[in-house]
Amino acid sequence: MTDLKLVLALLAVVAFLATVGRRYSIPDPISFALGGIALALIPAMPQVALSPEMVLVVFLPPLIYAAAQDTSWAEVKQNAEPILLLAVGLVLFTMGAVAAAVHALVPEMSWAAAFTLGAIVSPPDAVAAKAVADTMRLPRRLVAVLEGEGLVNDATALVAFKIASGAVVAGSSFRPGQGIAQFTYTALIGIAVGLVVGWIGRFILSRVDEPAAENTIILLLPFAAYLPAEELHASGVLAVLTLALYHSQFGFLSTSHTSRLQSRSLWEMIDFILTGLSFVLMGLQLRAVVQDLSHHRQMHLLVTGVVCFLVVAVRPLWILLVSLANRAVYRLKGKSGNPPPKRSLVIVAWSGMRGVVSLAVALSLPLTTATGQPFPGRSLIIFVTFGVILVTLVGQGLTLPFLIRRLRVGVSESKSQLTEVSAQLHLARLSYDHIDDLQKELNPPAEIVDRVRSFWEGRLEKLNRQREILDGDGELQEDGARLHTLLSEFAGRLINIEETELQRMRDAGEVESPMARGIQQRLDLMRMRGGK
Repeated sequence: MTDLKLVLALLAVVAFLATVGRRYSIPDPISFALGGIALALIPAMPQVALSPEMVLVVFLPPLIYAAAQDTSWAEVKQNAEPILLLAVGLVLFTMGAVAAAVHALVPEMSWAAAFTLGAIVSPPDAVAAKAVADTMRLPRRLVAVLEGEGLVNDATALVAFKIASGAVVAGSSFRPGQGIAQFTYTALIGIAVGLVVGWIGRFILSRVDEPAAENTIILLLPFAAYLPAEELHASGVLAVLTLALYHSQFGFLSTSHTSRLQSRSLWEMIDFILTGLSFVLMGLQLRAVVQDLSHHRQMHLLVTGVVCFLVVAVRPLWILLVSLANRAVYRLKGKSGNPPPKRSLVIVAWSGMRGVVSLAVALSLPLTTATGQPFPGRSLIIFVTFGVILVTLVGQGLTLPFLIRRLRVGVSESKSQLTEVSAQLHLARLSYDHIDDLQKELNPPAEIVDRVRSFWEGRLEKLNRQREILDGDGELQEDGARLHTLLSEFAGRLINIEETELQRMRDAGEVESPMARGIQQRLDLMRMRGGK
């Protein structure tokens, strides 16, 4: 019962932190990080002992799968070169730089333990990058690179973490050659497991027609990929990532429309809860970590400061070196390259926020080695990790929107809306053109055909009007965005009137509860579409 009360209390804390943060326009991860520090400062707060194995199994599979929901395999392939340079090259470069610095500052920390810390703090967070991209309307290609990096770099860093921490536990030395061979094995087997589980999941989902069962299966799939991969000593994270990309490419139409409507809310809630719990649990453990580091506190603060500086500074340095190398290669080949705009490179260089994955991996550090001795430097690794997350989330996360506005990299709201309406118009025209063909195939009554044709013609007319409002340049385009916002607000107010009357009818017994829920669901869908 005590554990249940603690879990409920932690969930309440997560909801409170998010509510306060959103009131002041602070992203959730930053609110959770600051809340974790506040919890660590409260003397009466209990310390929570977590099983390291449980942290990885419970937190990582759903977090990785949730972050990959909107990632397109086509976009990953299209931007494969910059994604791999950031997600593999930069991660390994950062890991090596951090390990060298930590080993130099703390010679008693082995190379394997130093590389473990480097692997934990090297991957930027996909969720943080996506949150900034959604609020600032960055160009889609830039968003695709940041999201792709945030997913693939988790796999790179976690494979490296597994190798380095395994060497610490076993008490063996860290050999680069052996690490490369193990890296290759874990990656290939992890990808294979993800593909197999993805195919099996798609096969099952195509034969299930119950939304609750479909979403239950989808919820289990990340664990179905992660656990077998780990049993094979491969990368469970890479298996989950492969599964998510496979389903984004092939599995979308395997589920019903009701299941897809439910699924987005389900995964948003899972991501929210697990992210919040990670930071809150870290806060509950932080006091014990600080107590373990009571000796030589100045040295530990120095190590934290140096690692934070390296994590922030190495990223723009790597991007500069890669950019110069690409230009030199193009000159040698006599080709005229098409380098990305410098302003976009600046945004990528400053988008290195660390987040929940680094936090979860730090919490998963083994407590002891194979000989029963405490894991060397565990408290220092956790402390430094939280410091890096806090500095990058607060420092870079809060200043990145200002930098985007200053460099004028973001896409205007009107252009984004115009792109969306144009896509809807294309789809509506395509389906309208098939009405005659379907009439010949299905041979329905003329009344049915007339009603369908009339509905689609009204839809086309409405979308054409919206496109005309949004299409234009300068002030006309901004007026279009304003009118589109007013249209959504107008429709929303009308839906409010219907919802109030529906509640009255339900209370008066004029409509039954199941019927009222169905009507409310239709009103909610209308609100999501902006009253369209």
